[in-house]
Formats: sequence, C-alpha cells, structure tokens
Amino acid sequence: MATSKKFDRLVEDVLSGRIDRRELMATAGAMGIAGPAALALRASPAGAQDASPTPRSGGTLTAIIVDDPNFLDILVSQLAQVRNIMESVYDTLTYLDASDPTFPIKGRLAKEWSYPEELIMEIKLQEGVTFHNGEDFTADDVKWTIEYVKDPATGSLNAAFLEPIETVEVVDPTTIRFHLNKPWAALPFNLSAIQIYSQSATADSIAEAPNGTGPFMWNEWVPGDHISLTKNPNYWIEGQPYLDEIVFRPIKEKATSLAVMQAGDADVFFTPELKDKETIENDASLRSVPSLMNDSGYILYLNNNRFPMNDQNIRLAAQYALDRETYFQAFLSGLGEKNTSMWTRTHWAYDPINDDAFAYDLDKAREHLAAAGYTDGKNADGDQLSINIVFPKGYPEFKQGSEMFQAAMAELGVDVQVEELELATWIDRIVNTDEYDMSWDYHFQRALDPAYTLSYAFFYPPGPQNIGRYEDPEMTDLIEKGGTTLDQDERKAFYDQFQQRWNEYGYGIIVGEFPLYHAVSQDVEGFYTNPLFFQDFRTVWLNR
Repeated sequence: MATSKKFDRLVEDVLSGRIDRRELMATAGAMGIAGPAALALRASPAGAQDASPTPRSGGTLTAIIVDDPNFLDILVSQLAQVRNIMESVYDTLTYLDASDPTFPIKGRLAKEWSYPEELIMEIKLQEGVTFHNGEDFTADDVKWTIEYVKDPATGSLNAAFLEPIETVEVVDPTTIRFHLNKPWAALPFNLSAIQIYSQSATADSIAEAPNGTGPFMWNEWVPGDHISLTKNPNYWIEGQPYLDEIVFRPIKEKATSLAVMQAGDADVFFTPELKDKETIENDASLRSVPSLMNDSGYILYLNNNRFPMNDQNIRLAAQYALDRETYFQAFLSGLGEKNTSMWTRTHWAYDPINDDAFAYDLDKAREHLAAAGYTDGKNADGDQLSINIVFPKGYPEFKQGSEMFQAAMAELGVDVQVEELELATWIDRIVNTDEYDMSWDYHFQRALDPAYTLSYAFFYPPGPQNIGRYEDPEMTDLIEKGGTTLDQDERKAFYDQFQQRWNEYGYGIIVGEFPLYHAVSQDVEGFYTNPLFFQDFRTVWLNR
C-alpha cells in the first residue's frame, strides 16, 4: 500500500514537471517496476487525475527546525529557521514561485508594478487585506517597512537589497512609488525578501507578538520545545491556507530528526544530510522534495579584517588546501560538486575559468605560505601560523570539512583550531566580533539574477552581510555596473571581471554546489522546496 502510494507520488512528480522521465525510470527500477511501462500505464487521464487529489482543509503539520530562532525579526535575522517560520506569518510584495521550474517572480501584496520613469517603480497593492490584529493593510505600511529596513539603527541584513531605493512615496492607500538612485535589474527579486510589517509595529510587538498579513497567525513559543502558528481565518487569498496549525520543533541533531520522521512524529524535516537522501527515498513513509532550482552551495567566510586572513597569500593557501572534490565524495555521498563560482555552471554569468580554479594542491598552498613568510608553518621568528575555523552545531558536514582542512594544513605545519559552537554563539562570533578566521555557511541565490546574488551573503563590501569584512572599491564598482546595465552581454563582462578578481585575491572560499532538498511524510501534499528558505505553507495540506 505504501509502495503504491510512493509510486503514485513519483508519477505525480513527472506529470507536474518536478522530475523527468529518466529519473522516473531509475527510481521505478529501484522499486522493482518497469519504468517505461509504468509511466505509460499511469500517464492516462485517469492516472493524471489520481495524481492530483483535491486539497482538504484541517490538521496540524509538525516541522523540524535545527534550533530555536535567535529572534523573531525576520527583517533583521537571515537564519533559515527564522525564514521558514515567519514566511507564514507575513506576506511580501513579491515572491519566488518555487512550484514553477522557471522560478518566476510574481506579485503577492503587489498586484502589479511598472516603471513610469526610469528611476521610479510604481506598485499597485492588493485591496481588502488586513493584519492579524484587524488593521487594514495600506501603502503606509509598505513605506514604514522599507524605511525600517533601510534605517542603520535597525541593523537589518536586508538593507543591501533596498539600497537602490532613495525615497518612498505614498500616492494613495493602494499605490506606492519607489524613487530610485539608479536602475536595478534585481529589485523585484529583492522585494521578495522583505516581509511587510504594520506601521504600528514596535520592537516589543515584533519580538513577542508578530503581526502580519500572512496565512498563519502567531500562537506561542515555548523555547526549546516548539513554536506554533494557527490558521488565519481572514486570509485575503480565498481558500488558503488549508492547514489548521503548524508546529515547529527544534531538534539540533540531524540523525535524531531523521529518526523522528521515520517514527511518524513529524511531517517536514528541513535540509537532511545529503548522505541520508537514499535512506529517505527508500522509506515508504517518506519522500524527498528537491528544489526545482539547483541554487545551493557551501562557502567559507574568511575574516579579511584581521591576521592571518588579511594576508592575500594566506587566503590563497587556504583555497588550495581545501580538497573540495574529496569533501563532496567522502562526506556528501557524491551529491554535489566542486564549483568556485558564485553562480551555477549553467548560469549565463558563469565564467569557465572556474572549471579548474583552486584544484587541491598542497604544493601551491606551500608556495603561497612561503610568499607570506612562512616555511613549514613558521615565520622568521619561529612563530607557528595558527588559524581558527568555526561553525554551528547540527551540521556534520561542516565539522567533517573542517577536520579535513585541519589535516591538510597540518602537513604544511599550520595549526588549525576547530570550534563547534551553539547557534547563537556562532552568530554573535561572526557577525558582532572579529574573533574568528574562517567559518562555514550555506550560499544561496546562485541561480538568480546576479545583481541579487551579489547583494547577498559576503559579496557586497558595503553591505551588512559582508561577514568576511573585505573591502575593495573595484569590486563594489563592478557590482554596481553589473546591476545597472541592461544588456546581458555587457553585464556578463562585468561579472567575469568580478569573478576573476575574486579568485585573484581569494576574499572567501566558495566550495561548491549541492542539491537542496527537504524530507516530508508521504501524506504531505502541495509542498515545494523553496531554495531561498522562505518556505511557503499556503498551499500545503495533509492527505490523511
């Protein structure tokens, strides 16, 4: 029975375009079913109808997150678990449609937008929308939110997304205008990362009783146990949401999370380990839901603001001492590949120089250390070079990669200290202090518009997300030119220069890309993995 249901799900994935026929046949073969014959049988109109059951309302969905949020202000925090929770509480002006393989940007609170002048973006807003506390949603709320994010006192990591917006004009309650300081190709993308708050919001209300226009309302937070959201009965999109409640459970160890899923005690598990993908797919009660966009990767921040990573040659030595190919093969079951670019290999901005960049080479690493004044790990005074590398708990691949790097650098006489930190401590360490040299993290937005990609993570020097604290006016200028130029060939020339300079100076380590996926129970319907971790539960329902 469970196997039949799993195969029906597989066929549904083919019919909806989520996987291709080759993947169907491979998976069907593993299930002992002739793929082509099965597809022919199931591709009938009746089969297609069975693959798309009618959504039903009700039920509580339990989702596993890796830890409690550090705080609830999603316009300040960029943690994945905060995004995955608060996306259901708030709405954005635009959103990335994760159910469409082309990942178009569509309007949500923005009904439509246009550019009456080159430096004016005008947005018509949805009407009849209310906040959870009963207040009407108007253009004044949009203006308040944009100005809140842009205010340096807020400390929002999203401020870089809104840098092209000079001023905000309220035309009428349902019309807003952004006056720009430059054209910016990625602005509709950028707005998908900005959740709209009520103009009556205060620091206390944001932290204790989040009030949005989203499909679910804040219910309670019991730290260390759960966060619960309840259905918004007055949600402005007719028929949504289907679920009555979402409960988020923090579980730090991914092995424990998988066991909880296998026991049937949770419905959604965000980002299981890649090595567990086969286990999940072989479990009749579970299925993996990959992102339709190969957008995810790993990075290592290098703290350019202090020794030793303020030395270009030491940064380059670290680049060559990281065995990226072994990392993916040994620790991630070969799921993923080395890629030193900010973009996926199929992206129009990808530069082929990255095909062979930074191949594992301890001799080259040794040469760069010598250029920095270190022989066998020691300088002329006999002082040993020491580097610390930090990462949050709950990510085994970060620990494994750190220990592999530690062993490689030991061959060069360099001491590497590995620190696994509680999530809140790790955030504080890399964001608020200079007390780290290297740190693992995820890297997303690799398949989107480059102007969006480079305003995210550590690429934009003036931005608050420049965790690596590098400064390079030429890099900033190339980002500006690429974002304000409309011709794609001209843009690519700027992005090629950016990539080449990034590799020359080694400002940060881009490790490679991997297939992002989440695990869900077989009776979870309407779930699509969002590559930006703004997980949408509006159309999710339980077939039980």
